[in-house]
Amino acid sequence: MKKALLLAMLLFVTLSWNIGIAPQAFAQEKIKLSYADYAAPGYDQLSYIKHFIKRIGEETNGRVEITLYPAEQLVKAMQQYEAMIQGTIDMCNITPAYFSGKVPLLLLTIESSYWRPADSVIIASRISKEIAKIFAKDGVKYMGWSTEQPPAVTIGTKPFKMFDDYKGMKIRAPGKSAKVINNWGGTGVSIPAPDLYMALQNKVVDGAFLSIGTVEGARLWEVAPAVTTTITGGTPQMACMNMKKWESLPDDIKKAFEKVNREMVPWAYEHATAYSKSLDETLKKNFKIYHLRTPEEHEKFVKAGRDVYSRPLIKKFGEPAQAIWDKVLAAAQECADARKEGKTPPFFTE
Repeated sequence: MKKALLLAMLLFVTLSWNIGIAPQAFAQEKIKLSYADYAAPGYDQLSYIKHFIKRIGEETNGRVEITLYPAEQLVKAMQQYEAMIQGTIDMCNITPAYFSGKVPLLLLTIESSYWRPADSVIIASRISKEIAKIFAKDGVKYMGWSTEQPPAVTIGTKPFKMFDDYKGMKIRAPGKSAKVINNWGGTGVSIPAPDLYMALQNKVVDGAFLSIGTVEGARLWEVAPAVTTTITGGTPQMACMNMKKWESLPDDIKKAFEKVNREMVPWAYEHATAYSKSLDETLKKNFKIYHLRTPEEHEKFVKAGRDVYSRPLIKKFGEPAQAIWDKVLAAAQECADARKEGKTPPFFTE
């Protein structure tokens, strides 16, 4: 019986080759991709990626398998962009503040005092064509959606209600955000997020200016008793793929990716909105000292820190930077207008 079955299978394969049917028509080989991220398990930004991976698997009927490597398992946070260009990793989320030297114009998307939580997801989708062109120059494919780094807070040994509270303080801030701390009277220090817990514990820094998501993911209330929150928005982390890897994908797989990429924008917006609301209670519960800046306090800090990215970029790059900045501001205004009317702002330009 077994011998007969084996002969039948052999005959079937032989006939398939003779009539021009390739073996992959019967069993297509799976496409395996790596997705690297610096965030450790527990960070909310991984929730976006896990949902994306799940949807890609569903839309490709399991043909595409994406493995998530969190906590810098493949590359360090500050090496992600170079690794993406080189193809060492297939996919990752690019944090603009970390790579200001590589993609300076993307810093226009982190002037978060102009918008509110979850708006960065919409802004990144509204200027997706501009973002895609910037990345394409380096051989990187922008997938058209982003996670949101939730609103920034300042943590330390005390509340930060006024500029004097920053004087003489070394405050960790990501990338060029250190300039904001300098404008507020402190000394901005750049330290990768995964190293921050030990830096606070060992008093290498006196505090940190960072997203609420990083605070929660790293449980930083264990090494910093006070948190000062604001009403500003978050910043995008842009989902990307190595361009050569993207171009190597079959057309039907690309279509599946494009479908999921587009649906990720409204999903991410809803997720970011709900997450930001829930985090406020988490901060109140876990920090010994909780301070929400008053509108007057907020306005003073905004005035001192606003345009720290956009102004020098427009001065250096001229019209290209101004054109992107105009679209960012227009999208932010649309978000504000829609919020007043209790509506959801449009996700795409077309």
